[in-house]
Amino acid sequence: MNIATRAILLFGVSAALLLAADAFVGSWKFNLQKSRVSNPDNFKDRRQVFEALGPDSWRFTESGWFNGAERTESNVVALDGKEHAWADGTTVSYKRIDSNHAIGTRRRKGRSQSVDVTISKDGKTLTLLVKGDNLNTGNFLDQTEVFDRE
Repeated sequence: MNIATRAILLFGVSAALLLAADAFVGSWKFNLQKSRVSNPDNFKDRRQVFEALGPDSWRFTESGWFNGAERTESNVVALDGKEHAWADGTTVSYKRIDSNHAIGTRRRKGRSQSVDVTISKDGKTLTLLVKGDNLNTGNFLDQTEVFDRE
């Protein structure tokens, strides 16, 4: 095996290990008993899935009940601190604080909210602290959304 082939193989293995080690990657189910949310009906059967796209980006898919209707949304989350547009007109900016912590801002129609996302040390719980405007109604939000790893 020549040097170029070894370098490519080593790079591929290293990248795969980095992606596999991302604490956020996986499937998460909403836990109403541990959460504090303004409208529990909007969280019925809520699930979140994080898929690694690179060391600083995920495909984020959320499914469940939203405002009385069941739906699934999928968007890319880049952890570069820059604003990115989602399909529903929301712009988001996120940055990674450490391997188990990211913070961000979501904006739509002049409304904004801050989001603080952490993974527990044991890797079994994802917690979102959401504060600011409800992006749909404009009402103030200050809620804690807790998800358990599936």
